[in-house]
Amino acid sequence: LIMAHRDRHADLLHAPVDYAAFCALPGQPLVSTFHGFAFDAEARRHATLLQSIHYGTDLRWFVQAALRRSTHVTAVSQFLARRVREEFDYPGSIRVIHNGVDANAFTPARTRADTCRPLRILFAGNPTRHKGADLVPAILDRLRGDFEFVYTAGLANRIAPIRHVRATSLGPVLHADMPEVYRSVDVLLAPTRREGFGLAIAEAMACGLPVVATDCSAIPELVEQGRGGILCPMDDMQAFADAIQLLADAPVRRHEMGACNRARVEERFTLDGMLREYRDLFTQTLDERASQRGSS
Repeated sequence: LIMAHRDRHADLLHAPVDYAAFCALPGQPLVSTFHGFAFDAEARRHATLLQSIHYGTDLRWFVQAALRRSTHVTAVSQFLARRVREEFDYPGSIRVIHNGVDANAFTPARTRADTCRPLRILFAGNPTRHKGADLVPAILDRLRGDFEFVYTAGLANRIAPIRHVRATSLGPVLHADMPEVYRSVDVLLAPTRREGFGLAIAEAMACGLPVVATDCSAIPELVEQGRGGILCPMDDMQAFADAIQLLADAPVRRHEMGACNRARVEERFTLDGMLREYRDLFTQTLDERASQRGSS
């Protein structure tokens, strides 16, 4: 399928690094991008046996081939760039271009009725162990007072549900409908164990939500500890519960954190900014190619 979709007329190819080596034709400039990283021991600890074998054999070979073949390599976070250099002993340049959020679609709610209803907590994304969904019931058990917890079921809707008497599934939610979901809640909970970037976190930030998330991988590049949310040690269910409880009792602080997050997205994580950085890189790549042809 990949071979069938090769474009002989394209001046440049941009592809995810996993299979990029099979997409580019000889002499065609290739920009490869890391969106995630599954090759180190920490990431493979949460994989199935078949996934672990795949990550350690053929997929690793494919990525190594792409690194040798690429004209330029990019990553969606500083975290990923570091992991590539360390795990693959890659000496080349890796340009970090963060993912972007459509800041015109993902916007804050005009008003939040903090005193009219219980605190509403959201878990967004596929409810998998990788995302820390297995921790949620124990976190909810540790919360005091009145609250509501909702979660998305993933587009495939085949993921095991979060089983708790206080947990309500929203079912599979289309991406176009997610802004309204974010605007209907007060806090995003993300007890994930690995994020190459954290797009759901960035979307929630754009919608003016404070974030309670794991202090791991790329998340500290998005969420400023204490200013945009509270980052907790991985798998520390009591720390997550304490963080939510702190925000539940401090509506003013929630608003301040949400405003900080919105401003941070506008400054660093917009879709327009991401596109501009890729466009600049593509222009640079083509200019380099033209220069090489002119000197040969």
